[in-house]
Formats: sequence, structure tokens, C-alpha cells
Amino acid sequence: MEYSVRITGGILLITLRGSFEKNGEDLFKLMIKESPLLRETGLRAIKRMAVDVTQVNSTDLSGISVLVGLRALGDQAGISQQLAVILGDNSKMRKLLDQTKLATIFQCLTSVEELN
Repeated sequence: MEYSVRITGGILLITLRGSFEKNGEDLFKLMIKESPLLRETGLRAIKRMAVDVTQVNSTDLSGISVLVGLRALGDQAGISQQLAVILGDNSKMRKLLDQTKLATIFQCLTSVEELN
């Protein structure tokens, strides 16, 4: 699993790539606690959070826990807008979010452009 973090126009965008299995909790800790960008800015400059999963080719519940953890982090930081999950045409992720009913707590979008 690879990831990148960037902040643009008050939007924190985390892009995930690859297999998203058995390491979700470790990845979450790494992203939040060790990301230089987040360490420097904290969440004070963030108005919206989004996770791009268009390039995730497989996941399990450990991976899904990262999304839930990010949503909770946003709530704690007072970010009022719902966590957006960018799905693109990733039908596996869409199906998983639908089956677990998590699609109801995330804003599921097709592209990053829909964030604006």
C-alpha cells in the first residue's frame, strides 16, 4: 500500500494505491502521526477531508477501518463536511461500502473535481 497526502484549497486529500489489507491500522497511524504535511499544519487549515481510493485494487475490513478512523478524526477536529471517498470506477470499493452500509456516512464521489 502506498499513499500520498496533500492539502489544496483547504482540502486534505489522501490518495491510496495498491492492496489495502491487514495493515489498515498501521497505515492510519503512519499517515496521521508521521506525515510531515499533517505534522506541520495539523488539521487547523483543513475545511474538508477526502480519500481517493480509485487505485486501490483490494481491501479488507482493516483497510475500511482507515476510512472510519479518518472520519472520526475529522469529527474531532470540527471539520463539518462529511468525509468524501473518491471511488472513480472502483466497483469493488463501491460494493464494499454499500454492503457495510458505510456509504451512508461518507460522501461517495466519482472524481476529485466533484469536491469543489
